[in-house]
Amino acid sequence: MLTQWMQRIVILLLYFVSCAVFAHENIISLADIHFSPFMGCENFAKPCPLVMKLQQTSAAEWGKVLATNNNKDISTAYHETNYFLLESALQAAHAAAEKHPPQFVFILGDSLAHHYRKLYRKFAKDRSSAGYQLFVKNTFQFLASEIQKTFPETTIYFINGNNDSYTNNYSVVPEGSFLHDIAAIWAPMLHDEASQAEFLKDFPTAGYYAVTVPGHENQKIIVLNSVLFSSHIKNKLLDKAADQQLIWLTAELKKAAQAKQHVMIALHIPMGIDLYESFLRGLTGVHYFWRGEYSVEFTRILKQFPDVVTAIFPAHIHVEAYRFGTPREIAGAGVYFTPSISPIYGNRPGFKVFEYDDKDFQVSGVKTFYYAGQGRWEE
Repeated sequence: MLTQWMQRIVILLLYFVSCAVFAHENIISLADIHFSPFMGCENFAKPCPLVMKLQQTSAAEWGKVLATNNNKDISTAYHETNYFLLESALQAAHAAAEKHPPQFVFILGDSLAHHYRKLYRKFAKDRSSAGYQLFVKNTFQFLASEIQKTFPETTIYFINGNNDSYTNNYSVVPEGSFLHDIAAIWAPMLHDEASQAEFLKDFPTAGYYAVTVPGHENQKIIVLNSVLFSSHIKNKLLDKAADQQLIWLTAELKKAAQAKQHVMIALHIPMGIDLYESFLRGLTGVHYFWRGEYSVEFTRILKQFPDVVTAIFPAHIHVEAYRFGTPREIAGAGVYFTPSISPIYGNRPGFKVFEYDDKDFQVSGVKTFYYAGQGRWEE
């Protein structure tokens, strides 16, 4: 018979074995930040003094400038994310990371506020492309710095959104200066040299890339630029880029299958029905997020790899959702949305922590954190 002391040792050994077999990791996911440094400029004559100061300041010092805004209230419903909401959200995400340490972080696109170019021209009184591009670049450098300070030791994967560009909404310039600049800004946050090399090689092509999770050879992240699939785009050059992305996706999934890797796919615009756009059009017809041919081809590709893709992480709709699409459409992979930080559509700001099984890369749990008012965030 085992003594009480030996029984305790056996129980402890069984516990540690079970932890090794059923180890779980976390992902923190933030989406649709829609940051606006123009908040409060309506109260000033044009040009806006705050924007003028930002134009004269390096991105590293933007935080100090933005903190001087006389209106220190956190953005409310139907407004974009101001500096104070951004900082509140990142502080809450940092607290969540301390409680649920993430293996990596997703920034799921639309970092810039809606109508960014229009707001810049209005409040900066500058219509030059060079001035605007520098301002956008500084915005991304500022956001990247703030996010990196929030998760200093964690790999952070950037996903391109439809508002993220030097040009217009739903605009992608393959091999353009924006993609090259973002690649240079974001690469250091991948930490791992192999991941950085893959990111720098592929992202400038058209905003997509694939990396193996550092220290986990059986896990792969594929980031798609689903803006290329958008029904808002009708451009032969971008049609070619979209087709190339799907060819690339197939090749990456084949490599993953051969290496016995499990894959998570992150993107900004989901596949499925765009209820908001359909409503705006007076319900005269159903409007889809993606053009039909890309939905069909994407579905066909995923069906070839039913045991490879474990989860898809989109954003864009600003609200909580799960499996936006049928199992037939997504080949059985779970689809997990992340709500927006921006409350522009009257929604409460939020972000998510996903738990996944380290062995099979399957999502096993989710926690949603929402802004509850007066600087408080609640799970």
